[in-house]
Amino acid sequence: MTMDPAPDLADLVWLFEGEPHWPHATAQSRVHTNADYEAELWPYTSAVFSLRRGQRWVEMEIRPDHCKIRLIIGVADDQLADLELRGVRSVSVDKHQGRERLRIDFSNDAVAESLWVETKPEIRLRTPADRQ
Repeated sequence: MTMDPAPDLADLVWLFEGEPHWPHATAQSRVHTNADYEAELWPYTSAVFSLRRGQRWVEMEIRPDHCKIRLIIGVADDQLADLELRGVRSVSVDKHQGRERLRIDFSNDAVAESLWVETKPEIRLRTPADRQ
């Protein structure tokens, strides 16, 4: 099972303001461009994105073919949370009222419906119950 729809790599690059790191890339595949790697393997491999905004930072490893995401969130040099999210149904990028965020939706039998990782104006986790 894979995330459906698979997240668009270009959207994730835009949201995290940079190209991903490919942790499972072989030495030979590292000589290719991200576009080559994406065309060959995405979404059937892991990609790691990171973003720092002020003192806050987030790192996300996404594995669409296993419906998994690992989120690490911190402030300065301190790691505040390390979450392994399973049963991820879909991932999308949302831009609304000056906010940029990643929306993570879970399978129907999950305890939570969705989780948002806000990246702008600041990095934070949100749930649907949070007031804007």
